[in-house]
Amino acid sequence: MAKSIQMGFTEVLTFGDNGKLKTSIKYDSGNDETDRTSALKHSLELEKLNVQQRATNESVELEEVGMKLSEAIEAYKKWREKIKPVGSKIRGITNKVAQSRYSNFNILLLVIGDKDVNTVSKSDIKKTMTVIENMPRRNIKPYCQNKDLSVWVEAASNRQIPDEDLISSKSVKEAFKDYQSLFSTFLVNSEFILDTSPTSGLKVTSQSMSYATFSSKQMNSIVHYWEEQQDSDYKWITLLAVYTGARRGDIFNLKLSSIKFDGSCNRYYLFIEEGKTDAARRKIPIHQKLINMGFLEYVEQKSDGVPLESKLFRAFKTDCYITTRFAASLESLSIDKLSDEKRRRSFHSLRHAMITESLKYNEMHLVQRVVGHELSEAGITRKYTGEFELKNYLGVIDCLDWLDN
Repeated sequence: MAKSIQMGFTEVLTFGDNGKLKTSIKYDSGNDETDRTSALKHSLELEKLNVQQRATNESVELEEVGMKLSEAIEAYKKWREKIKPVGSKIRGITNKVAQSRYSNFNILLLVIGDKDVNTVSKSDIKKTMTVIENMPRRNIKPYCQNKDLSVWVEAASNRQIPDEDLISSKSVKEAFKDYQSLFSTFLVNSEFILDTSPTSGLKVTSQSMSYATFSSKQMNSIVHYWEEQQDSDYKWITLLAVYTGARRGDIFNLKLSSIKFDGSCNRYYLFIEEGKTDAARRKIPIHQKLINMGFLEYVEQKSDGVPLESKLFRAFKTDCYITTRFAASLESLSIDKLSDEKRRRSFHSLRHAMITESLKYNEMHLVQRVVGHELSEAGITRKYTGEFELKNYLGVIDCLDWLDN
């Protein structure tokens, strides 16, 4: 096909890709006006064919060189590591910042897939930001113990992470800035790969919405449902949450040695050795209803031939599965996962329900100690407050009478 066209009044020349003359057609009828008209028509036909061929070639070329999101991220990394921030004497970014930034890009890939950057839409960014808002802080247990990011992305997609474990709004906004940097700063303004950024016009207003509590009637249904299930780690973890208000991680990490007996008040209790705060270390009386349901027999069964320092619940490696199984039970019970106020009902809502019920009959500081909250409004007197005996906490647990509601 012709590379270019040269036209005289009476002659049309075409050249090959090597630049050499390819064809020469002369129009010499003796009538200059006729020759010029014929040559012009011939030239226009050649140009039409040439334009069509260029369009086809360009279409093939764009299809072949279309940049995948993963490729764009890798190119961005190299570009970002070379630039020098304004006013900074240090080139590039710190390793800590880089790890956080690139983790956000991995989340983007997991949520929307490794698609062509030209096809990434605003809805893709919105979808990813919703997942990020529901991601856990992965520097605390149990999230730091499982490095498989896809596990937590799936849990975040299903909104299975308790509010108290969610990343901060600051981290959410930083993730969005990373996406703006990739698409707007790099792909649009620096490399001119995109005409517009999918982040353009979007705003991040991260605000954590606390979990809804369960009503007494709903708690009654939940207890009946799980009491009727066959013995399993899922069953007893849920029932312990119902009658202790303990955090999911506190229960999941119980050891066989965590079930103890206090002879002074003739009562079994859970000893939580550690948790997310210093206040997490505490004793929780075991409700008589749990004992009547067979909890101690289950513990004895799990203890057979196993060292006391072994975990009590060993059926699964991470506690995120607890939330998934509990969510399925809510569907079986026809309990909506969202309250009228659009707050989420999840496993963590059991803790809310227990605290709400216990506060009806007990002083705030006693409930706080049992559920592992820092003492509020204690002031200087906190320094003079010694450890309470287990008998002082019995009322916090014994007032929970879900089956009679």
